[in-house]
Amino acid sequence: MSSSETRDHEGSGIGLSIAHDFAELHRGSLRVDSEPEKGSVFTLSLKKGSAHFTQEELKEVREPYIHDRIAGGIPSAELQAKSISQPGDDQTTVLVVEDNGDLRSFIREVLEDSYRVLEAENGSEALKVVAEQLPDLIVADIMMPEMDGITFNRRIKENPDTASVPLIFLTAKTARVDQLGALDDGADDYITKPFDPLLLKARVNNLIESRMRLRHLMQSNRPESNPSEASFISTLNGDSFLNEVRSILEQQFSNPEFQVASLAKELNLSRSYMARKLKKKTGLTPSELIKTYRMEKASLLLKEKSGNISEVAYAVGFKSLAYFTTFLKSSLIRVRPNFLKTIEV
Repeated sequence: MSSSETRDHEGSGIGLSIAHDFAELHRGSLRVDSEPEKGSVFTLSLKKGSAHFTQEELKEVREPYIHDRIAGGIPSAELQAKSISQPGDDQTTVLVVEDNGDLRSFIREVLEDSYRVLEAENGSEALKVVAEQLPDLIVADIMMPEMDGITFNRRIKENPDTASVPLIFLTAKTARVDQLGALDDGADDYITKPFDPLLLKARVNNLIESRMRLRHLMQSNRPESNPSEASFISTLNGDSFLNEVRSILEQQFSNPEFQVASLAKELNLSRSYMARKLKKKTGLTPSELIKTYRMEKASLLLKEKSGNISEVAYAVGFKSLAYFTTFLKSSLIRVRPNFLKTIEV
């Protein structure tokens, strides 16, 4: 058996697990003896006769279709009936990265009634899809050809533009060390095969909803519990121009694509003129203004314990958690040295 996680023509990874379960159901055992680079011997041992079974176990039962067995015994109609409501609009996108075509199609069927589903056969193909489409969440296998799931996840987390996209591993690697390793590398969840489709859908729903909940929270007009904690935001009330700037930032700061050019377009000003006007009125460049506004919002959320660091970073428009954490600490140490003692960073 190859130990590579990038084998060509990789299966779904559940064959050995199912065979082992069947052997135990028949009061037998399945053993494997392997030598690297030489091969493997699988030994299946079963008892003769039927004396070791109970009468209940010997009853003839119609076997469900393999499609339903993979789905945890839940027929398609029931799966649709138990659909979990989708957070956000119908453009919420999930990318499924799985080299087994049948299993990939099944996962798509599980999710497509609530989300727009994209597909990729391996990590290399998935990186291209992510760069073009930027999904809201990724469900990925680990053992895939060309690029395995672990490498793919690392590439995603290293890129500031995609670092905030949550990822769920759906894999046959059930060992605790594999699960801990994947989570340590930044995966948001880990589900083993065979899997319950309703569990998968619930995990997908919860991860997406946790991001959107904070975004909606931040975009609502909530009163500031302590004006002194939001001293910079409070200064953006001097005249009609600053009021307009504040209104735009309030609407757009959670949008990771909102940058200096976006602010200039919203104000209907050239970038150079806007920069001079903002510098004169606030003492900050447009880039510093946007970042400072986001950090004030982030500090309020953290002070109120409205989410963890990752959720807050996503809610205030940062794509890179590492960059957000570094910038948060440097900003707070400079302007509010005692604030860090009140939150967990």
